[in-house]
Amino acid sequence: MAIPEARADLIDEILKDHAAIQALFARVESTSGQGKEEAFTALRRKLITHENAEQTVVHPLLERLGGKSVMDERLAEERKGEQVLAQLSDLRVDDPLFETMLLQLKEDVVRHASAEESEEHPRIAAALDMNRLAQLGNDFRAAESLAPTRPHPRGPSSPAVKMISGPVVGIVDRARDAAEDAGRKQASRKRATRPAPQKSAARRPAARKAPTRAASVTKTSVRRTANKTSTRPTARKSTVRRAAKKISTRPAAKKTSVRRAAKKTSTRPAVRKTAARRSAARKPATRRSRTKQGSPYTRAEIAQIKREARDRNLSTAQIARRHGRTVGGIRSLAAKEGFSLRPKNR
Repeated sequence: MAIPEARADLIDEILKDHAAIQALFARVESTSGQGKEEAFTALRRKLITHENAEQTVVHPLLERLGGKSVMDERLAEERKGEQVLAQLSDLRVDDPLFETMLLQLKEDVVRHASAEESEEHPRIAAALDMNRLAQLGNDFRAAESLAPTRPHPRGPSSPAVKMISGPVVGIVDRARDAAEDAGRKQASRKRATRPAPQKSAARRPAARKAPTRAASVTKTSVRRTANKTSTRPTARKSTVRRAAKKISTRPAAKKTSVRRAAKKTSTRPAVRKTAARRSAARKPATRRSRTKQGSPYTRAEIAQIKREARDRNLSTAQIARRHGRTVGGIRSLAAKEGFSLRPKNR
C-alpha cells in the first residue's frame, strides 16, 4: 500500500485510508479497556465513512468505465462488513466473541482493499487524466466529511439514493457521536477525580491478659469453699419431708383475686392486630422492591438497551420500565457504556 508523493488524487486518498484503517486495527488489537473501546470507535467511523465515500464516488465511476461486475462484488463485500460492524458495536470490547469477530473482519477488510487496488485502481488510472483524478480526490474527501459514521445494514445501497440520504443520516450520526464522546469524557473525568479507597488497618485480636494473683487466689478459695460445702452431711429425710409439708400447708391465694388481677392487667389498651395488618397492607410497595436496581446488568440486557436507545422510539423512562430499572440507572449505564438516550423534549 505504498502512497505516491507526486500528487494527491482519488487513488492516493483511497490508499491513505487503507493505511489508516490498518493502523486502527493494530491499535484495537494492542490496547484494552477504555483505550480499546475508543480505538474501535475510531475504526468503526473510519470504515463507514470510507465505504460510503467509495459507494458515492468510485462505484458510479466504475459503472461508467464498464466495471459493473467488479462494483457489484465490492458492494456485496462492503454490505457484509457493515453487518459485522453493527454486531460488534453491540458487544463489549472484553467479550471473547468480540476478538473472534474483529479478527474475521480484519481479514475481510484486507482482502477487500487488495481487490480494490488490483482490479479497480488500474482501470481508473488508465481511463482518467491527472486533473480529473485530482478533482475526484476532492470529491472523495467531501463525501467522507458528510457520510454517516455508524453502520446501517438495512439502509439503501444505491449510489444515487446514498448521495441524497447520506448527508442527512450523517448529521444524525455525528450528533450521536458528539453525545457519546461527551459521555465518555465525563465518565473518565469522574474516574480520574474519584479518591482511592484507603486501606483500613486490619484489627488484631486483643491478647489475653494473664490472670492476676488475686484472681487465682479467688478461684482457689471458691474451689475450697465448694469442697467444704459438698462435705457437709446431708439433712435427714424426715426433716426434708416436714419442711415440704409446711410449705404445702400454706393457704393459697383465692382464685377470684387472681382472676381480678389478670382481668385488670388485660384491660390495658393494646394495638389491634387487624388494624396493624390493614395499615401494613395499605402501604404501597416501594419502587426498589419492583426493580432490579441492585442486580448487575447482563450482556444481553445491555445490548438490548443499546438497541432501544439507538432506535430513538422509546424514552428513558420507557426503557427503564421495560427492563425493571430506574431512570437514573439507565442514564448511568448510558454514560458508562458510551451511548446516548432520546432527549426529553422529543
